[in-house]
Amino acid sequence: QINLNGCLGVAHPVTVETVVAPVTSVTRDSVCAGDTATVTASGAQGNQQYFWYADAAGTLLLDSGATLQLVPQTDDTVYVVLSDGSGCQSSPVATTVTVGGTSVSVGSVAASCANDAPLSLAGVAPGGGVWSGPGVSANHFDPSQASVGSNTLTYTVVSAGCTTSVQTTAEVLPLPAPVFPSSEER
Repeated sequence: QINLNGCLGVAHPVTVETVVAPVTSVTRDSVCAGDTATVTASGAQGNQQYFWYADAAGTLLLDSGATLQLVPQTDDTVYVVLSDGSGCQSSPVATTVTVGGTSVSVGSVAASCANDAPLSLAGVAPGGGVWSGPGVSANHFDPSQASVGSNTLTYTVVSAGCTTSVQTTAEVLPLPAPVFPSSEER
């Protein structure tokens, strides 16, 4: 071939390797808090490797390999990069695992005497759950059926296939001891 200066040269083939963005999939993209979700990447060719990061900038390396196992407590986004080992890499691909279930809150249970009437266990969000514990029946706390002192009560609700439980305490106060007048006071 002749170049612009009129010189004759030999053409040399050039091999260009491209690194394409990986494809990701999640075994379960919605899990309950504490369950394991497996994220899988595919599309690697030859000696290309996957690197998983906690941030899009690629500064917080989590693991390498085609799969990453997560045990999220809240929604979690991870990023995978495909690298050819010689400095070329794909743009990060984000994958989000959603934690199902719901946030549960319970109010406090007022202290009561051992002979007080049953108390309604209201003030929970969301509703529809079940109360359990000493002295609990039909979402009421009966202090006469519980122990004097601190009693742990549990509220459990199922939402989006996930079971969430929270606890509170109910204090049962002892009955006062009767005082009898002495024989001198009669």
